[in-house]
Amino acid sequence: LLFVKDQESLYNDLLERYDHQIKLEKQQGTYDLETEFLKLDAEVKKRFLFQKGVGGKTPFGKDTVRDETIVNNLSRPFTKLELDDRITKALDGKKASQIKLDLENEINDYYPKLIEERKEKRLTTIEKIRKELEDMPENGSGAEEEENERIAKQREQLQELMNDKSNSLSVYIKDLEQIKNKIIAANRLFSIGDVVKVPYYASHVEAAWGMFIGLTVGKTNKNPYTLANVSLKFAVTDSRKLLSFTIQEYESISRIFTESRDIEEEKKVMVNAEWNKLIQAASAKRYKRYILTENIVAAADYIGPQNKLIKYNTQEGTIKNGIIMHSDYGKDGEGRTALIPMSDAYSIISKLSTDEFFSDHQLRVKFKRIGENYYQLFIKKKENFQLFTNNKLRALIKRAEGQNEDELADFVQNAGDMTATLPIENLQAFLDKLDEFGLRYMGAAKELEDWEIENAEDWEKKTKTSNANYTYKLGRAYGQGSNPTVGFVNYQEPTAKYPYGIVIYNRKITDKERYNYSLIPLFNTPEEPYQAWKSAMINSGLKKEVDNIIAQAKEQSLIDAFQTLGYFMVNNPHEDGNAEFVFGEYPPEVLGKVFYEDSIEAITPIDELIIQLNIELETA
Repeated sequence: LLFVKDQESLYNDLLERYDHQIKLEKQQGTYDLETEFLKLDAEVKKRFLFQKGVGGKTPFGKDTVRDETIVNNLSRPFTKLELDDRITKALDGKKASQIKLDLENEINDYYPKLIEERKEKRLTTIEKIRKELEDMPENGSGAEEEENERIAKQREQLQELMNDKSNSLSVYIKDLEQIKNKIIAANRLFSIGDVVKVPYYASHVEAAWGMFIGLTVGKTNKNPYTLANVSLKFAVTDSRKLLSFTIQEYESISRIFTESRDIEEEKKVMVNAEWNKLIQAASAKRYKRYILTENIVAAADYIGPQNKLIKYNTQEGTIKNGIIMHSDYGKDGEGRTALIPMSDAYSIISKLSTDEFFSDHQLRVKFKRIGENYYQLFIKKKENFQLFTNNKLRALIKRAEGQNEDELADFVQNAGDMTATLPIENLQAFLDKLDEFGLRYMGAAKELEDWEIENAEDWEKKTKTSNANYTYKLGRAYGQGSNPTVGFVNYQEPTAKYPYGIVIYNRKITDKERYNYSLIPLFNTPEEPYQAWKSAMINSGLKKEVDNIIAQAKEQSLIDAFQTLGYFMVNNPHEDGNAEFVFGEYPPEVLGKVFYEDSIEAITPIDELIIQLNIELETA
């Protein structure tokens, strides 16, 4: 709705403010709208684990690494010679007090003319509306009621517009006066050459020494004396080098004034005399900085006012992304620890003495040793609903006294915690599950050479090619879509026993693949599926049920015991899917026999004979 010239004026003003804000953010180190490229010529000296990844093949599962790096110093402070040269140019042969007085006189001379000009412009608009109102007839011809109403409405609208213009004129003049007074007040705060203390933006880091080097007025605007067009400049002894604040950012200017108003005279003399000494730490051509690399997504929470996301080059000629930590990082012991998945904490928790505690780094879950075989769990109730209601975690904790064995155990509220008892045999499974919720603990930050070797060994173990073959009975005719392609080794033609043939793999086919392709595993002996089932049961929440079923089988005849144990196995499989896809085509009695021999006692030849006679007798 604005005239084109007014639109242009508005856009120019907004763009000027935006550009200045971006410049300020870059000065302060808080610019985060885009990833800046920094020509660091980075040279890595040491590498440390910062946050261990959760594993897997995606970049999100990788470790976050903290590189101790030597980089170019891209923002070295002014030397005393450079600073004096700038101050000399700003004074231009005058005293600092005279510079301030001249500017104030210029503003006092300029603003009355500006106000009169702007007032005249608006009064002209008001007068034009008044004239239009006077020339408008009071009523229509009287013949048409609609015409009378239209004219009356137009007169009412013009009257309202004129009143609004008149009222806004006084507000506008008052705003111009306030802008003038604010610029004059800012001009009076500092004199060129004043020693100041410049705090960091949004930071607890101690303010740095600096010096006021002048107030500048932009010359592009029709009215140069606006809050966004007048800037105060400060030279600083740290890597920020030069800071420029418009009077729109009066809060930042006010902070500098507050920090600086009580500086003792001997301190001012010291800053002037020892400026080069003060800037020495920030003036090295190259210096040490810590940069987080590799999985920087996992460390995104560290990006902020002090730590920046950057793109940078290395001495080897590569371009990398990373998070460069603030210049003081590491001086107070930061970086000596790393975040590690809870699943790696088993060795620590299992060695706790009675009544000792261990917790994740956010204190969400706490473990307390309460005996040789048990831990007391404490889960912070607030914001951890998904933990203490998770069925897989509940399956691992101890049931309450008298609780039905078919029910999952519950966490019990105690003040602000949800509590439970965890058997030591379920500890690793519980920690593994906590990884899925992103829980970590604070451990030592191992240097790369240490933990990289461990990772390499672990990876080799995980990816080592097995010479073992896995055989499966086809459930449909061999051909496209009859079996997975990954890991396929060979196909054997159909026989009377295997009407569709068998397929051989160099890997174990997953539960879902077996079910979807109707692949039934073929084992050499029933001991194979039993041993896999037994290993899974040891780390599950069913250990008590396993002990109970063994006790029940001990009181039964051998045939009944085999059935009891075998059916318990097939009803509680260690993998998903129908029993034949997990245990092969072994009947429950055969599996139960292996279970019996492993957990109760070996079957003697005479027992075998008795079993066979009983079977033949029942058949007859």
